[in-house]
Amino acid sequence: MRQSDLLTALTVDVNWVGQATLATLNLGVAAIAIAVQVAVAVRISLPVTALAALTGAALAALVWPLVGRSRRLGAELVEHNRGVLGAVTGFLDGLKLAKTHGLEPGHVSAFESSMGDARRSQIEFTTAQATATAVQLAVTGLVLAVLVEVAVDQLGVGLAELLVLAFIFTRLVPQITQAQQNVHTIAQALPAFDQLLGVIDDCERAAEDSEERRHQRFGANEATPTLGDRIELNGVTFAYQRADGRTVDVLHGVNLTLPASTTTALIGASGAGKTTVADLVVGLLRPTSGIVTVDGKPLAAGLIPRWRDAVATVPQEPFLFHDTIRANLAWARPDAQERDMWEALSMASADEFVRSLPDGLDAVVGDRGARLSGGERQRIALARALLRRPALLVLDEATTSVDAANETAILDALTNLHGHTTMLVISLQRSALRDADQVITLANGHVVDVALMTAGGSP
Repeated sequence: MRQSDLLTALTVDVNWVGQATLATLNLGVAAIAIAVQVAVAVRISLPVTALAALTGAALAALVWPLVGRSRRLGAELVEHNRGVLGAVTGFLDGLKLAKTHGLEPGHVSAFESSMGDARRSQIEFTTAQATATAVQLAVTGLVLAVLVEVAVDQLGVGLAELLVLAFIFTRLVPQITQAQQNVHTIAQALPAFDQLLGVIDDCERAAEDSEERRHQRFGANEATPTLGDRIELNGVTFAYQRADGRTVDVLHGVNLTLPASTTTALIGASGAGKTTVADLVVGLLRPTSGIVTVDGKPLAAGLIPRWRDAVATVPQEPFLFHDTIRANLAWARPDAQERDMWEALSMASADEFVRSLPDGLDAVVGDRGARLSGGERQRIALARALLRRPALLVLDEATTSVDAANETAILDALTNLHGHTTMLVISLQRSALRDADQVITLANGHVVDVALMTAGGSP
């Protein structure tokens, strides 16, 4: 699922469903009010009311095709809204690269095209709704005139009764018009409702057990995995299904061991399956077949959340909130004291540059850490991971995008952790392997080599 599709569901689709819910409630209230007024009209003159009901039914049949058009236009608008959010995120993410390559006109043109499609759908829907309202108002005026003529000349309705009927029908017209608009709103929102239900179904299928459900299945006193011996992958395969229904095999019968308190380097070409192995070890993915164990205990559903409490990850592109350094650190461990933060920053070789900032821990890092350099962001991310005091630290190409000085600072920090923390380091750079106790090479989802390293970093 694209990130923009999820954002569309959480913002645009939810908004449409909210409007449709309000329209449904208003429609119910209007139905009661209309029924009461029609009952009064029937009491005064059944023939006139019956004639009004027949003409009303004919009018409804006249505008009903426009309701179907509203639903079709609503489906188009939902799809275009998904495209708009996808275009917005892509436009902003690629803006710097587009300017760098001098591709701004094409970049802007693609964005404007997506916006134009959504704008045209919205205009078409508004036009359809306005057309239905105009037709209904014009025909209703004509019907009222005919009803008055028939009531006076043909049915001999008295002046007093005629005035009451005219008052009731005059009040009914805007209520029926509003009801018709509510029907259009509901028709337009139905595709958004379908999309939202689809997203909810997808999320529920992928949802992990809640804490309460885990307690029911595994008991409230389930053991928390500890890493005193080793992590093992035995005969692990992993595959996923693409949107077009095709199955993609990522790992094939992987067997490997990560001894406790050692550093394991995982290397291989892009697409070899390195990050998938890391996600399996952390418990973010479940093997298609085979088993992952921690100290001999299977990493099953009941233990995964507790195991994650003992794990910390530093990705290649660290994510920082648009907040202070203090808040970004506390996010990983809310009960951390300031001395704990400084200790983690020191372990990550980040304390000196944080102290040099005018606001220190209270310095705001900017959107995604934009006010910091790439190396500084990476070291803050490493400090945040270390603040959790993890039993397992996973670094997924954490030094790939930093300069030599920052790479040295990060590697020095890892050297200080060597022998104390179990580490899984994914890297394409030989420098990141200097403290590795073993180097595992992956190729096309297979383990092709396991090399034990000497103190000097040689096999």
